[in-house]
Amino acid sequence: MFRPRLPKDLSEKIDALCAKGRKAWLQGRLEEAEQCVLTAWNELPEPKMGHDYYPEVLSRGIVTFYQETKQFPKAIKWLDTLEKAYDPDGAKNASVLFKRATVYFDAGRLDEAFSIFDGLYKTFKTRPFQGSDKRYLDFYKKRINSIK
Repeated sequence: MFRPRLPKDLSEKIDALCAKGRKAWLQGRLEEAEQCVLTAWNELPEPKMGHDYYPEVLSRGIVTFYQETKQFPKAIKWLDTLEKAYDPDGAKNASVLFKRATVYFDAGRLDEAFSIFDGLYKTFKTRPFQGSDKRYLDFYKKRINSIK
């Protein structure tokens, strides 16, 4: 499915907001960082999911921001938006499922995390875990071995 690109001036504005937010995040100014990324999201014209690239990148970045700053209720709330950005027809994207599982894991929702990790492992083996923090695969292997 082809989705149109944003006009150049709007994409530059969103990119600048994201860069400003990233800088604020790295400097520990979390409220400013949050405002920047949410403003960037709000700059997306409606329908938000109707544009190329930005819905996926922004929603993933917002989830990651909240996850890494341990604002788990906000991260969990944004997971549905992330899924819609990647899968507007309701299909399940493995990288999005993996992201959901890591957020649940980091939030202490271990049963939910395990359930998703288990489905991914049964389908893809260790591929979804590659390049991620090894504690996710370690958790999965430890839990699956305790079940056997």
